[in-house]
Amino acid sequence: GIPLVPYGKVGIDGALWWATDAKDNISNTGDGEGRGFTLGWHASAGLMFLLDVFSESMAVGFDSESGVNNSFIFVEYQHTSLDDFGASDSMVLSDDALSFGLAFEF
Repeated sequence: GIPLVPYGKVGIDGALWWATDAKDNISNTGDGEGRGFTLGWHASAGLMFLLDVFSESMAVGFDSESGVNNSFIFVEYQHTSLDDFGASDSMVLSDDALSFGLAFEF
């Protein structure tokens, strides 16, 4: 078959954060301390390429010696929305990221 594996992920996130002053003390904004916990969500989409197709005998040996069933290279785009689900008084920690890497399936 075709050695490409598309995938997607969706999940709930939470992040602890804090802001410090020049003396490494937690900042105080007057309304409260400069620390908190922000909730949100993320969604990812990616594509993996199965490396086993280059040498099936090496892949079989890698599986029997190390327990790695398959190996892939991948690219993934992730959007993270950390803003307490749109709350106006939230610390916004949202981001978009593009990742590349090597993945092993055990």
